[in-house]
Amino acid sequence: MTKTNRFTLIATVLLSILLYTILQFAHDLNVAWDGSPLEQPATTRDKPAATEPRITSATDLHKVLADGTLNAVLNDYAIWSDARGFTGNNRLFGAPDSIPSNAPAASNEAGLQARSEAGDAGATQALAAQILFADPFNAIALFRLAAEQGSTFALLRIGSLYAAIDTTGTRNETANPAQLKRIANLTEKGVNHSLRLTAFGYVVTALRDGGIPIIDYDLLEWLDQLNDTVTDDERVAVCKWSERTLIEIAKHRVRWGKPAVTTVAPPIFFAIPALADRLPCRRTAYPIDNLMDLAHCTVTKVSNAADQDLDLYICKK
Repeated sequence: MTKTNRFTLIATVLLSILLYTILQFAHDLNVAWDGSPLEQPATTRDKPAATEPRITSATDLHKVLADGTLNAVLNDYAIWSDARGFTGNNRLFGAPDSIPSNAPAASNEAGLQARSEAGDAGATQALAAQILFADPFNAIALFRLAAEQGSTFALLRIGSLYAAIDTTGTRNETANPAQLKRIANLTEKGVNHSLRLTAFGYVVTALRDGGIPIIDYDLLEWLDQLNDTVTDDERVAVCKWSERTLIEIAKHRVRWGKPAVTTVAPPIFFAIPALADRLPCRRTAYPIDNLMDLAHCTVTKVSNAADQDLDLYICKK
């Protein structure tokens, strides 16, 4: 490198250092190179992380329903529940119970009988509840009639009664031959004449009928317990039997002038996320299909009071 080139290089470096120093000084004085004031830098603040609403009460839900239609929505939900036998068993913040058919037990027995004969599933369930402990076998028959009149809840009730009889009835050494025969008559050929499998089958039938709105964490836990007691072959038999049973029940519902199965979603309901992955029958030829049109529903991620994840569905008419 020649002496002239070396001098040019050193001069360039010194000039750069000088320019940097001047600019820094100007910045500290809050003026630009041309003497005009510098623009104030935009103040940026960290935005809080987006959080999903936590809905554990009617008040929280009211905030989500900004148009103030909570009472109307709950009333529609109560009507939906009542039509499917969940009378007095609404899980959604105590939906209104002012609907006349929401209190069938208030009628006398003759009134209940007349309403049952006219196809009122709620009245039929009330009659079944009256004899539940005195005559569980006839109670089961009445709950089956209620299911044929449109009740999904009755199917769950039958499942629980079968499970209870399986636990106590068949192991009761004091049971008389007539009672044991009645217990044997409860079993179904399609599920190996097993009370345990029949109980499981009725629960699966209810899931097919009511869909995701009826499944909460308590029911899912019970379902998992039943599912854990069966072999793969027994599970296939249960899934096949439940599909056939729902078809038979649907035929009776049509004769009563009721919808064959539940295809209309309630206006609002909670569902367990990724529920399809936890249901039985998913790896059989008889999966539990969703029969509801949920395309018009919005889904919001929420948590319940036990900090369990839920999906809140709000479905427009």
